[in-house]
Amino acid sequence: MRLIATTLLALVTALATAQEYETLFAKGVEYIKEQNFESAAESFEEALPLADGENEKFALHVNLAYSRMMSGYTYKALESYSEAIRLHGYDRNLLFQRAAAYMQAARPDDAIEDCNTIINNNPEDTEAMLMRAEAHMAKGENGKAQKEFIEVMNREPGNLNARLGLAMTYKNEKLYEKASLLIGLLIEEFPGNAALYIARSDIEREEGLFELALIDIDKAIEIDPDNAEYYTLQAILLENCGKKSAAAKSRNKAELLKSRSIR
Repeated sequence: MRLIATTLLALVTALATAQEYETLFAKGVEYIKEQNFESAAESFEEALPLADGENEKFALHVNLAYSRMMSGYTYKALESYSEAIRLHGYDRNLLFQRAAAYMQAARPDDAIEDCNTIINNNPEDTEAMLMRAEAHMAKGENGKAQKEFIEVMNREPGNLNARLGLAMTYKNEKLYEKASLLIGLLIEEFPGNAALYIARSDIEREEGLFELALIDIDKAIEIDPDNAEYYTLQAILLENCGKKSAAAKSRNKAELLKSRSIR
């Protein structure tokens, strides 16, 4: 009788644990849908000790990594990505996401290593090539980045990120005319892309052409008037032009947009 009672108690405990795990996991998923990523991470963390088996742990770490990344906890996200990869083995998407996290953590060498693994498994993966190019650029290896961007352009002539990335390597090498020419061609092709005007404005700012840079910032704001960062950049340029009153207005606008996004 004592053995039967003990067995029944263990079964009831296991069922309760499994139910609690399912509840916490479902709550975490719901928080993700609501874009409440910090609460999602808390739910997944609470469920971790209750996970039974590698499949449940893998599912938790995948969701936990994403929630942590979206909450701004990059280093903790890296821990979860690494644990998920350890549990599952090779997974292209997880490696790519971890590479992106490594880039955010200013660890380009590790990002390159993950991209190498992806490309070794699929030499046609241009998305991983682009990530690797960005990592080389982050290391100041503009020549390697250029070769990578050009390789992607050869495979996908219309790839906007590869063409813009190549222009940015020229900017880094202070080949401003070459960089501006490339971005100008992109703007003709994609006149509604605010990021292109920001990129050209950055080149003009480095050249000391503040008035031209302001024209491009104004155009970016016209396209995307709710981007707080654009108003901050506009304020910096206005200050460079000695327009302090206008700069203050731009900074106030940036702060207002930031406060709205926090709500």
